[in-house]
Amino acid sequence: MPDRCLYESDVLAVSEFDCPLDDAAWSSTNRITLEAPLVVFPRVPVVITRPGGSAVLATPNVAMLYRPGALYDREARHPRGDSCLYVELRDPSLYDDLPRATHLPTGASAYLRQHLLGRYLRDGDVDPLVVESVVLGIVGDVAAAPQPPRPRRHTTAEAHERLVADAQELIAATVAERLTVHAIARRLGTSPFHLVRVFRGRTGFGIHEYRNELRLRLALERLHEQAGDLARLGLELGFTSHSHFTDAFRRRFGVPPSAVARRHAGELLSAA
Repeated sequence: MPDRCLYESDVLAVSEFDCPLDDAAWSSTNRITLEAPLVVFPRVPVVITRPGGSAVLATPNVAMLYRPGALYDREARHPRGDSCLYVELRDPSLYDDLPRATHLPTGASAYLRQHLLGRYLRDGDVDPLVVESVVLGIVGDVAAAPQPPRPRRHTTAEAHERLVADAQELIAATVAERLTVHAIARRLGTSPFHLVRVFRGRTGFGIHEYRNELRLRLALERLHEQAGDLARLGLELGFTSHSHFTDAFRRRFGVPPSAVARRHAGELLSAA
């Protein structure tokens, strides 16, 4: 279960983490051993459960927040197991305003920048000023993300939380399928109107937006390895054609997938 430190200073550190399915960490409770808070950007879906808390489907659509010493269990939802890039906030001034939430929605710009940051650091010849300014911008965007209001009645809150969690699980498991809201609601035993309202209220995403964001962010993580066949990548993730994939990607990230796949990460990062 290796952690790979890509960059570190007195202020912050950036690392990558992978936990394959045969790792013993899947069968035991894990503990954050670092002495500073972490902002984690999942690359694949994985279920995270903390003591006394509800299970959270950590996907590329959210950033996970961990305090030092935090305990958690994980359940696999992807063939890669668990994979992420994370930032360690070593300077207290960086996390004074960090929300106490366990996770927050991540905007497309922040997700693209953390992806490019990882590539930039792996490429070497790193400029510390670039790294730290980009990281602080990303963390600032995450910290500023609105936290969805919680229903007042406890029983209602639990029901809504369970419904949204089930919907997220279903969307992640069928991300390449063209399900309708009615089909999703029917599988979950609820009405389409109720599902749409509760889902947006709890996640900050509409259902179609959530699925599209997940498709595009999963594509972003696979661009480097499938740069020669973008049409196939798009189809595998549920887009109807190469142009559909390219147009959706450009609208969301501001650049076509071919540019992200082939251009130097540092050049893209400076423009993101």
